[in-house]
Amino acid sequence: MGIFKPGGGGSFTGTASRVVVTDSNGALSSSSITTTQLGYLSGQSLALPTLVVKAANQSRNTTTTYADDNTLFFAVEANKIYRVKAWIEYTLGAGGAKFQLAGPASTTVKSVTHTNVGNYNAHANNPQGTLPQAILGDSNTSGTNVILLEALVRTTNAGTLSVQWAQLTSNGANSTVLAGSWLEYQKLN
Repeated sequence: MGIFKPGGGGSFTGTASRVVVTDSNGALSSSSITTTQLGYLSGQSLALPTLVVKAANQSRNTTTTYADDNTLFFAVEANKIYRVKAWIEYTLGAGGAKFQLAGPASTTVKSVTHTNVGNYNAHANNPQGTLPQAILGDSNTSGTNVILLEALVRTTNAGTLSVQWAQLTSNGANSTVLAGSWLEYQKLN
């Protein structure tokens, strides 16, 4: 569902296949519309957001070297801007966990992270920087925690944008990113 005001006069709500249209006088009508037509109405053709959901838990132990998550990634095109959002739920072994966003060379990002780690909530505004960019280092040794990441990513080169993670301190007890964690992305240009 969406709301849009073409030229500031009317609006529509509905899905990409069927919409309710109002004119500037508030008169209603129903109309079929395609995603392509929806882009034309707004003056640009935007890709719809894509959601990638982790189907199974993924554990790591005895490593502090960042590695791509096996689900939370997507291909990016060169010279594009992407809106990225991620919900990462994880449990900690005795080694804690650390997370970063990684991508092709010369990719820049501005991001905001919200975390619920242990018994406290944290919020961080990360200034624009080049990837990889740290999201969080969690030194807790137990518990289930959450990261909510929002980012604006500008690419120079094509490649893969991914959430990478590892243990903060090498330990034999598993740190695990849980099933149901997700990554959403949308190309803006």
